Amino acid sequence: MKRIHRFFFSLLLVFLPTQLGYHFWPDWATVLGRRIDYLSPTIYFTDVLIGLTLASWLFNEFSIFNSQFSIKGRNFQFSIFIFVLLFVGVNIYFAANPVIAMYKWIKVLEFVGLGYYIIKTKPTFSFVIWHLSFGILYSSLLAIAQFIFQHSIGGPLWFLGERTFAPDTPGIARASLRQCVSASMCGEVLRAYGTFPHPNVLGGFLAVTIPLLVNLQIYKSTNLQINSKIFKILKWTTITLGSVALVLTFSRSAIVVGVVA
Repeated sequence: MKRIHRFFFSLLLVFLPTQLGYHFWPDWATVLGRRIDYLSPTIYFTDVLIGLTLASWLFNEFSIFNSQFSIKGRNFQFSIFIFVLLFVGVNIYFAANPVIAMYKWIKVLEFVGLGYYIIKTKPTFSFVIWHLSFGILYSSLLAIAQFIFQHSIGGPLWFLGERTFAPDTPGIARASLRQCVSASMCGEVLRAYGTFPHPNVLGGFLAVTIPLLVNLQIYKSTNLQINSKIFKILKWTTITLGSVALVLTFSRSAIVVGVVA
């Protein structure tokens, strides 16, 4: 069981950029008859991976064969738990939509649990970057392809969460060009989305993760995976394509943060 939770966590890192999920559409998730995605309760593939990670880890930690946990300070912890529980209950009760509020608090609990898991298991820096690099790579390739073709790629990529869009899609993010890149790229061009809901989100993801890859140049590790020639090629390919994709998001704040980082 010790390796099962680490396996699910590694899958979470690989599929972190994806948006594959199942949306529920109750009446209150629509406005004037139009579906509003941020009002829709959604179960994402990454939620399933987080749940499997936490469940397998907790089973390993608190099974009858390995029941070792501290009870020091339990009175204080119980008081904090009751306070938070009351606060959440009041917040849900007075919310404009209690169902959405409850769903959002479940998401908060999910990520608190994930943070607690990371603190307790202490995955190595090399382990995290090794698996995260695959997500950076396919996100960057997809973003570059979207910019070149000026529309979503479609096909099986829909299952990764790529939305269907083109430059004339209402509300789509575009950037103005002072000079023509090509005959098909004059005036306003479609910004790169990848599998994210907005180019700024893709830019934020790349601005945070690319510096982590660069940091491996000064990070000393005995991990054979990150010291192998295959990973070195993968690393520099990912850094190069990721940097190009970051520029193609036209997210100025993300580009500045990425450069500074």
